[in-house]
Amino acid sequence: MILEAKELTRVYVQGNESIRAVDNCRFTVDEGDFITITGPSGCGKSTLLGILGGMDRPDGGKVYLDGESLYDASDDRLADIRAQKIGFVFQNYSLLPTLSAEENIRLPCLISGKSFSKYYFDDLCELLKIGNRLSHFPSALSGGEQQRVAIARALICRPRLLLADEPTGNLDPDTAKSVLALFLQLQKELKQTCIMVTHDESIAEQAPIRKRMEHGILR
Repeated sequence: MILEAKELTRVYVQGNESIRAVDNCRFTVDEGDFITITGPSGCGKSTLLGILGGMDRPDGGKVYLDGESLYDASDDRLADIRAQKIGFVFQNYSLLPTLSAEENIRLPCLISGKSFSKYYFDDLCELLKIGNRLSHFPSALSGGEQQRVAIARALICRPRLLLADEPTGNLDPDTAKSVLALFLQLQKELKQTCIMVTHDESIAEQAPIRKRMEHGILR
């Protein structure tokens, strides 16, 4: 088991109203699992993903990654865990516009202090079919190419857990299908553990493990 979530709760206060964005969620993730989480807008999917990734502290409950409690760790240790063990892919790509595709991909190794493997980098770029785009800046890449670069950046430190928040949300249907195929290929060939949040049921239903979230409750 890589990840364990126990009784997670996250509450937001709007005026006089308390909204339970995450309501007593619990589940486990084993190595190599590919899990999708669907649900209507505002149901708490992205909030849950942020908590699992150590970016949004819960109001209650625990998250364990490789047996270590994320939110009992110091801020410095939590930052180390995020940098070394968790990869993130976002809807808006979040590439730095002043860096080339290659520089964007290599950046997490510089930040985390993890060694950079040119062999793994080359294999990753070949798998993602971006080897001929590495010198280009994000503005010269299509949406699909930018997302592939973002996926490579998330994987370059060989994370234990890959978290993807609506990674196909800004893509046209055909490109979205190709990006989903990449995630499935990563799970098959690299045994990459992944949790993906998506509102697209047609994408979610292709994952081996599917969960649904409504009103903060994960089923």
